[in-house]
Amino acid sequence: ESPRYHARDVAIVRARAAGAVCVLGSATPSLESWQNVLDGKYVKLSLPDRVGGGALPHVEIVDLRAASRAATSPAERQLRNVLSEPLERALTERLGRHEQSILLLNRRGYSAFVQCSACEWVCACPRCSISLTYHRVPERLICHYCLHGEAPTSVCPTCGATTLRQRGLGTQQVERVLGERFPAARIARMD
Repeated sequence: ESPRYHARDVAIVRARAAGAVCVLGSATPSLESWQNVLDGKYVKLSLPDRVGGGALPHVEIVDLRAASRAATSPAERQLRNVLSEPLERALTERLGRHEQSILLLNRRGYSAFVQCSACEWVCACPRCSISLTYHRVPERLICHYCLHGEAPTSVCPTCGATTLRQRGLGTQQVERVLGERFPAARIARMD
């Protein structure tokens, strides 16, 4: 086992040891840092304007669950679990103009975890106790903390049912759905 550490925490400890000030900068601070601000351990400094005076991009929140429920076929339901109608329209328009698009998803693999529908058991890492991520190519269940890997099983080790299902969305699944929906597009996945 290699030693594991968080670079932010190391910076804080080193700054304290050197009598220096540690400045943490983030548009999305961690919950720990936010709590330290609330507890008075950290001082929050805000930069309310974007660098260069740029405007914030338009953000639209789309409920994929509602789109999936409204789907009229299993194929459409699978598509809507990945691509909302507004996103599909936007990608179609950009491809029509021969422009590029970048989709960001912070979930490697094909599915976030494997779960038994009968007893709700989740396949977890024997070392880290976090759920194993299902990777389709190569087909493996992998711990993204310690890299433990194992072959997927079709039978639940807890109840013996054969109702194991892949849950959650991963980059490999997005890549597959995009390839099926936009067969002429050049698609590159970067994990």
